[in-house]
Amino acid sequence: MFLSKIWTLLLTLFAVLVTVALLLAPRPAEYHLNESQQKQLDVAQALIDMHMQNLARMRLDVLSSIGKDPAIVKPLLQMQQPGATQELSATLKKALTRVIKKSGLQASVIAVTDRTGHVRTRIGMSSRTGDSLAGLPEIQAALKGRCLDNTILRGKTLYWVYVCPVRYARVGAKVALAGSIRAEVPIDNTFVRDLMTVIGQTENKAAKAHDKKKKKKAKRLKIELAFFAKGRLVAYTKGTSLWSKQAPAIYKKYKKEIADPTIGRSPAVPISLEKKHFQMVVGRLRGSASKGNYWALLWKFPEAQGPLAFLSGKTPRSHLLKNFPYALVIIGGLFALALGLFLTIWEGDRPLAKLLRQVRAIGNGEQEKLDETKFRSKFGLTAIAINEALEKAQEHGGGQPALHDKNIDAILQDLEPTVATEDYAPPPASAVAGAPPNEEPAPLDSLLPPVGTAPQPPPFGGSAAVLPSTIQAPTPPAAAGLEFESPASVGDVPPEVENHFKSVFTAFVKTKQQCGEDTKTVTYDAFRQKLKKNRSKIIATQNCRDVTFQVYVKNGKTALKATPQM
Repeated sequence: MFLSKIWTLLLTLFAVLVTVALLLAPRPAEYHLNESQQKQLDVAQALIDMHMQNLARMRLDVLSSIGKDPAIVKPLLQMQQPGATQELSATLKKALTRVIKKSGLQASVIAVTDRTGHVRTRIGMSSRTGDSLAGLPEIQAALKGRCLDNTILRGKTLYWVYVCPVRYARVGAKVALAGSIRAEVPIDNTFVRDLMTVIGQTENKAAKAHDKKKKKKAKRLKIELAFFAKGRLVAYTKGTSLWSKQAPAIYKKYKKEIADPTIGRSPAVPISLEKKHFQMVVGRLRGSASKGNYWALLWKFPEAQGPLAFLSGKTPRSHLLKNFPYALVIIGGLFALALGLFLTIWEGDRPLAKLLRQVRAIGNGEQEKLDETKFRSKFGLTAIAINEALEKAQEHGGGQPALHDKNIDAILQDLEPTVATEDYAPPPASAVAGAPPNEEPAPLDSLLPPVGTAPQPPPFGGSAAVLPSTIQAPTPPAAAGLEFESPASVGDVPPEVENHFKSVFTAFVKTKQQCGEDTKTVTYDAFRQKLKKNRSKIIATQNCRDVTFQVYVKNGKTALKATPQM
């Protein structure tokens, strides 16, 4: 039993250690995974800023080249001289269309202004001319000879605006300013998808075909990008309630950091939604008029791998058990083993030993039942059940002791204090008078005088007295119609007991005769004294009210059975 307890504790300890390993081992790996992906998030932020700067520089360079093209500059200067005709406007528009197509510039609206900021020609949106754009800061900068980009909100669309001067710029000649050229590029969902493709967060068709050919899928962060104009969402990669709820609040909280050109964005702010965890970064858009216009980057934390990290390919296996607290787990396991052994002994072996001691005490007659107050939990219930069983056994057996099927001497010698009621059964049915005689002496023969010896009367006159010659040995009475001599002591038992002794003596002699046994030496006085002595011992020993005797045949010999009467 001890070994079974040890094996149980060892198996339990092993299961606990495996469970602890499964729960704790993935933590370093998940931390490493999150840390590495957060680094990728930082890279994505820098790529967005870098790409937007490069994109602005490239578009401004293209627009500046267009502004230096003589096909644009010459008709624009002629249109500003007195006596200019309307034909110059058509010539300027044709030249502008041809030059833009050649440059590959993608813009929804392109307008050319003169030195006063009035539109002389326009491509896209409308062909209206004559309106003034002189109040726009980017036009003012262009008319001073500088290229500038900015953002504006027109209607529900956010535009990225690029402006450059239109001028003659020949080596060794004075620059002749003719006006400005302005291009607008919408920041919509298409622009956002193209931007995500550039920074490597969205698959383009070529990359997808390449990965499919190699049967390899590129691992990408779950990053979403959105653009805001005056705090309102205008473009995004994927819609979520986090945009409108979190981005404006983050922009307001970190407004100074976002407006600072040396920083340009907020720190990564943790966000939780429906038991999912995210980080959001908000950054500024380029241009002096971009106040309230910004972009936001949303990153979702990888889901916890849990115990399945051992089977998952997402978690780096090199970090599964990195920094695992081996010493702490081993010390904790040994402590748990010692505690388990202590609890097993304290809660199991100790009360069980106490229960066994009390059971032995009941068997030895030192106590009548178990002390239920000494036990707890199931052992207390066990003690109650044992006491109930003892009480039911006493009620069923009447509290009578077991005397078994023995003669009187054996009964008095081997008497047990507590036995079941069935031990008081009458003699077996097979014990009938007249069974074949056996050479073995009857149970009570040893108690009677030997054959041929007459009973000695009490002496007269002390030790010198002589036996009168008139005294003869009594003739044994017949089985039927016995005459009982007066006993040596009269009135020492109640009359009903005396009558019972006589009936038993009559049955005893009759049964011995039926069994072919000698009855010459059987006298009532000796038989009566033996019954009286046995009756007194049984009453004193068994604490019973009276004792009855029965005559029966056992192994062909006459025997007596004593039964206490409670």
